Amino acid sequence: MSPRRRRLTPDELVAAARTTVAECAMPAFLVGADSRIMAWNGAALEFFGIPAWNASALSCALVVHGCLRDGKPVFTPGCWLLNIRTGRPPSGQRLARVIHTRITHPRAGQLGLLHTMIPIADEFGS
Repeated sequence: MSPRRRRLTPDELVAAARTTVAECAMPAFLVGADSRIMAWNGAALEFFGIPAWNASALSCALVVHGCLRDGKPVFTPGCWLLNIRTGRPPSGQRLARVIHTRITHPRAGQLGLLHTMIPIADEFGS
């Protein structure tokens, strides 16, 4: 029987996510439940042209620009991508949602955009 692993606290999960973002070779950022940017890597600086200190704590909708195929902005304040609400996953499993969509970026043209959303819950599941 393998030893049971301790569940990470929300702070530990956020720290791990920040490390993953920082080490990612592609533009990556971490967005909190309030739609504010919590972490921004060097590749995001090059791609968006915005330093981490400037992007940090801003609403994602104010920083990440681009349009869906129908011409609507990818992110808007309070958009569904940033406000996904999930119930408690069955059997205590983690729930993640990955969305792939094509956007038109103002500087880069047509791009594939991949959103990976993993809710981080406290010890009570909230």
